[in-house]
Amino acid sequence: MPTVGELLSVLDKIAPPHLAYAEDPIGLQIGRESDVFEKAVVALDVSPAAIEFAVSIGAHVIVAHHPCIYRPLKNVAGDSFETQVVRAALKSDVAVIAAHTNWDAAEGGVNDTLASLLSLSGVVAFGNDVPAQELKLSVFVPAEGAQVLIDALADAGAGGIGLYRRCAF
Repeated sequence: MPTVGELLSVLDKIAPPHLAYAEDPIGLQIGRESDVFEKAVVALDVSPAAIEFAVSIGAHVIVAHHPCIYRPLKNVAGDSFETQVVRAALKSDVAVIAAHTNWDAAEGGVNDTLASLLSLSGVVAFGNDVPAQELKLSVFVPAEGAQVLIDALADAGAGGIGLYRRCAF
């Protein structure tokens, strides 16, 4: 029988982790890589009902699009939705894997599928894996023309560093 770790390896090839946004909690959220399983359930969200369904068909893994634990838990006390999900998964011995923004951006993933179903054209890739060639441009211009040049360069897409735009000195 396959292990959860082997399933993770397959998912990582389909939707590589480097495609996910930096703070997106993807991968194994509940369970152990060494756990074996015969059946898996695919879900948009992990819920107590999804875990109950998995148990009812003898599945011990849920592969979900949305992570069930998005921020670190301080405890598993109380009755919050996250706490209910974690306790139900642990009690039922169901592993939970999340493939979120990496699945969105993967070739043939969620975004490509939606674009195809909607018959969209002119679709272009975006995100962490889009190859971009960056060049440094040095020019000298009279002081009175600096803002005009900066405006034109920014309009053409120059001057971006991370989340900053119109970078110039």
